[in-house]
Amino acid sequence: MDATLEELRTGLDAGYFTSLQLVQAYTRRIQQVNPLLEAVTQINPDAHVIAIQLDNERDQMRNRSQLSKLGPLHGIPILIKNTFATDDNMPTTSLHGVVGSRVPEDSTVVHKLRDAGAIILGKTKTQWSAIRDDSYENTVEKWTHRGSRTRGAYFEGQVPKGSCGGCAVGASIGLAWASVATDTDGSITMPASQSNVVGFKPTVGLTSRHLAIPRALRQELTDTLRLESVGTMARTVKDAAYLMKAIMGRDRKDPYTARIPFDIYPNYVAACREDGLQGMRIGFLRSLAWFFQICTYDLSVDKFNQALDMMRNAEATIVDGIMLNGAVNTDSDSALRRCALDFSLEFPRHLCHLEKTPRNMYSAIDSRGFTRKEPNDSDARCQTNACKEAPEMEKGETPTSQEVPGHEQGYLDDLGLLAAFKKNELDALATWPHIAATLCSRMGNICAITVPYEKLGPERPIIASDDGFIDSAPNKPYGISFISTSFQEEKLFKIAYAFEQLTQARSKVRPIVVPRTELADLLVRRS
Repeated sequence: MDATLEELRTGLDAGYFTSLQLVQAYTRRIQQVNPLLEAVTQINPDAHVIAIQLDNERDQMRNRSQLSKLGPLHGIPILIKNTFATDDNMPTTSLHGVVGSRVPEDSTVVHKLRDAGAIILGKTKTQWSAIRDDSYENTVEKWTHRGSRTRGAYFEGQVPKGSCGGCAVGASIGLAWASVATDTDGSITMPASQSNVVGFKPTVGLTSRHLAIPRALRQELTDTLRLESVGTMARTVKDAAYLMKAIMGRDRKDPYTARIPFDIYPNYVAACREDGLQGMRIGFLRSLAWFFQICTYDLSVDKFNQALDMMRNAEATIVDGIMLNGAVNTDSDSALRRCALDFSLEFPRHLCHLEKTPRNMYSAIDSRGFTRKEPNDSDARCQTNACKEAPEMEKGETPTSQEVPGHEQGYLDDLGLLAAFKKNELDALATWPHIAATLCSRMGNICAITVPYEKLGPERPIIASDDGFIDSAPNKPYGISFISTSFQEEKLFKIAYAFEQLTQARSKVRPIVVPRTELADLLVRRS
């Protein structure tokens, strides 16, 4: 079940197996590991019926020799983060107090997936982090109201690092072909690195956020700060490109998509070529020193230099020693307040789309109150103060009153990231996933991709977090991130695919939790 999209489509089109058998295999795999990893919150009860319908459509098109007219994801099971609204029998959604609510239509991304022929197999667990602060003794690394927290598959008790940990785990160990996720503050970049998958975070506006529960959707005066983006997680760069191709595009229900600068969309799949590094100018970021200790603990500078040497040998030009002298460490309190304000403004608008507002839920403060009174929430008093901050700020603050904080202006000015790209004529920047997550969380007009690269050796110590989960241990995967400027995703796919082909790193890191079922166990060739 580690197959690529092209392998799955070849098998389906040839009649070697069916979409129904894929759904059955993936469902069994989820059932086998989910009690331990808790990556998936719900399986689509209609997935089997949908698969049968799509199999019948494929049979008809095969008989007419018209298989090429099928959608690119026809009959392919996909997982989505459970912040996406779906107009089906999977209740919405991940936030406490609105579970079980219904929506009148699919979110735009889900609608695009269905148009491409995909089967929404289920929804992955969302672990709310940055919208919930750590005032309560910092004992909960990530919070979720549906069961316990997601665990990674590469060592016992692994922290998956981010709200999209369920998406990353699901893609990594083959609980579906791939998954669709969202990123505000590293929620794609970091879990992808931790779970040995490719994570792609596009420029804000390339994909629609309509009917995905918002955390930070509004536009700052600089059009750069704290913006949600819908991206992909897959086992290969090309599969991430296929999925991005299916979900990208303008949407009148999300005005940000009007920022897309091209009428003919780039072919990200065609960009996946083995010579993609040739002629590229790639900068190596050595500043942001406060991050270096945490970054280099997992992936040392020497190991990173080896990756740079591989790129040089592939005829890329490496511009070493890029410095962002204007960027300083972030004031987490002010960042939290801005994020909380975003959430408080957007959450009521999201509720307006529901056919019925559940449990008298009208605002962020209502959500906080319900959560803290919920008797079944083991962490009900943990990390809800951000929702309290939000309504307090509503009284005196508006989106137009949110100036760029001085300590973050350095990311934007002549000493910042965009200036470094221009000054050094860069196509991309290579850096650690931690740093990529930080930059992306402060600038909506950049894009990033994380590619598997290394793992920690058996000599590395086990490092536990305060809540008993394990942050680092032998066999921990670690990736390299590439960043580029606004709507330069095509360059990133070129670079990342070529780098992936050089390293073949994903195949060298094996999870310790592996589902037993394989497609061959269900395979019965149809006559």
